Amino acid sequence: MTYCKDCLSKQQKINELEEENVRLKARLRYQERTAKEGYFGSSTPSSKIPVKANITSGQAGHPAIRRIQDIFREKADRLYHWADDRAIPADNNLAERELRPLVIARKLSFGSQSDAGARTRETLMTVLNTLKKKTPDVTAAFKSALDKLAEQPDSDPFKLLFDLDFS
Repeated sequence: MTYCKDCLSKQQKINELEEENVRLKARLRYQERTAKEGYFGSSTPSSKIPVKANITSGQAGHPAIRRIQDIFREKADRLYHWADDRAIPADNNLAERELRPLVIARKLSFGSQSDAGARTRETLMTVLNTLKKKTPDVTAAFKSALDKLAEQPDSDPFKLLFDLDFS
């Protein structure tokens, strides 16, 4: 079928308007669905709880995420100290950095061969790291405590290491 130039331009305009109409209808359906189900709502039957209701009520739709939310709600007094006191860091980078040498040593030595060996390493590293925070010369403090323990085997190693007086 052949159109005149005027008719052809009118037909092209009609086609463009029909395409625009289809786009607008699709957009309207999307807006109606999101208003009904929430922004991330699903039209699948497995999604019974509208997301919009979950967002306003503060509950996630997925049970595993709800459990994580519950941890934050139940232990809020233990999780947000850093928000009240600026001296408390919000991350645990210091603890991670202190553990790194132990993890590297464990990796290089292929770990402990027994549970007793693992406990010995843990105890030794704990003592050395605590001494490092309390005294400028860890080696001298540790050697001194071992010498005193050799002289007095009944002494309390904790008192010898950290020079604490409990009297």
